[in-house]
Amino acid sequence: MIIMKTRPEDIQYWDEYKGVLTQPQRSKARKFVDLIEYMGNDRFACNPIPGYNSTIHLITKDPEFRFRCSCQGFVSKERRFRQIGGEIPFCSHIIALLMAFSSKKFDRWYLRIPEEGE
Repeated sequence: MIIMKTRPEDIQYWDEYKGVLTQPQRSKARKFVDLIEYMGNDRFACNPIPGYNSTIHLITKDPEFRFRCSCQGFVSKERRFRQIGGEIPFCSHIIALLMAFSSKKFDRWYLRIPEEGE
């Protein structure tokens, strides 16, 4: 049996020389789709890609029905958004979660607003 090890350059990384990300974020997100687990209470864990990273990122839904991620990229984009506005922050982990919903990995029950008394 041959075990293929994932290399950072196979997914996405910041190229210091060119000053750009090497792969589309959507491409990286596809690799996370099967690694997302529902934890309950509108919380999801995005497990690490074996051989690529080792951090589990927590994705939560805030009261305004937006997703937030604990990853460094999202946190820095969110900080910038709060300071100067611009695009609503997102990351490959949130994109992967949305892809998981699209592929029916999870139900969409979380999107509805609970009825009074629920």
